[in-house]
Amino acid sequence: DYVSTVVKYLQRGDVQNVGGQVYPVGRTYLERAVAMAISSPLFIGNSYFRYGDEERLVDTVFPGAFPREVFDEIGYFDEELVRHQDYDFNLRLRNAGGKILYIPTLKVKYYPRSSIRALISQYFQYGIWKVRVMQKSRGAFRVRHIAPTALVMGFISASLLALIIPSLRIYYAVGVGLYILGTLVISALVSWQNKGWKYLPILPALFSVIQFAWGSGFWWGVLRWNLIDRPKSNTAG
Repeated sequence: DYVSTVVKYLQRGDVQNVGGQVYPVGRTYLERAVAMAISSPLFIGNSYFRYGDEERLVDTVFPGAFPREVFDEIGYFDEELVRHQDYDFNLRLRNAGGKILYIPTLKVKYYPRSSIRALISQYFQYGIWKVRVMQKSRGAFRVRHIAPTALVMGFISASLLALIIPSLRIYYAVGVGLYILGTLVISALVSWQNKGWKYLPILPALFSVIQFAWGSGFWWGVLRWNLIDRPKSNTAG
């Protein structure tokens, strides 16, 4: 009933995009663990379309459905973008005054990456291309993006300081220990909430992979799009 549902809501005329919840499912132990991780706000931040259970206006949905005239007004998906094409489109839509409605009953199955390497690549690219979207349109950086960017910058800075100033190494060790403890606590909470204790051994690693890959990609994107491969033009939206 996906098509009939989105058409019903679009015909009301008060929203310009309607979509549902990304519903991760896995076929292997790793995929099921990733599915659990990316369905939790503790892991993925306030991406409401990943876990929300209430109908509400949001910043983006998965996958969206639009009235045809929306494309005439704000243009098409940007083919330059390797990632975040949908988010960029939804951002331009919101900046033009459009509204995006999330319908939690529209659950669309999503199969996560099947290896750690593929997961790292995915979130690294998410980080890189988020910077490009930020250059194009205002409002692309959200509260949920602070954690991974600050984590990577803090880790790099602290590592360099500990390498240069031996007296700081004890504080560095304490900081790393607190981070490990935090990932264990978060992983335990997610396991408890989902009654999935058998995935607890791998969840801390998945937390670090998602956070460090996205954050590292973001800072590489800052360098790439501002120093190495500067775009010829940035379209303000």
